[in-house]
Amino acid sequence: MTSQRWKLCLMGALVALSVAFTACSQRVVLTEESSAPSSSAAAAEEESSSEEAAEVEEEPAGVPFESQELGFAVTLPSLLDGHMRQETSQREAYGETISTVSFYYVGETGDAHVLSFEEMSTAVWEQVQAEGGPLGVELGTSDDGRVVVMNTLQSNPFAEGTADYDVMNEYPSQLSVVYDTFRFL
Repeated sequence: MTSQRWKLCLMGALVALSVAFTACSQRVVLTEESSAPSSSAAAAEEESSSEEAAEVEEEPAGVPFESQELGFAVTLPSLLDGHMRQETSQREAYGETISTVSFYYVGETGDAHVLSFEEMSTAVWEQVQAEGGPLGVELGTSDDGRVVVMNTLQSNPFAEGTADYDVMNEYPSQLSVVYDTFRFL
């Protein structure tokens, strides 16, 4: 499967998961004093909301990040706003350097590595893919043959019932901002 198809499949799964969580968490209770809006009223309200949204282009919710050294910019999920630390590192692979920037959520009960971006040549990326095993998601390839790969949290690292656990449950629904805003400089 090509990386583009893989990204689309992952984004589709994230959207479906977000819709499922939203649908499960919302309910409407009708009483004698309240009633559901008519379909024409709902359509008019939806049209009005669409027009307002088109007029005002807002910055995506999240934390802007830019690295001149790695050559890309992206908006990080908003749950990291005011609750993060970052680390940069480099490692050698196949005779070349892979540069990594990692982001940690700093919570009340501890820190958790939640997101990293690896920047490497296309030749190294092809060799990494040939190894098999778990792979990150390729966000893009630059004109000069550099690839940026995103690795994300696999499961919630915090204890159930904690505020940090609840925050991390929102993480999958916030990842779309990364895909929507990633760009090479």
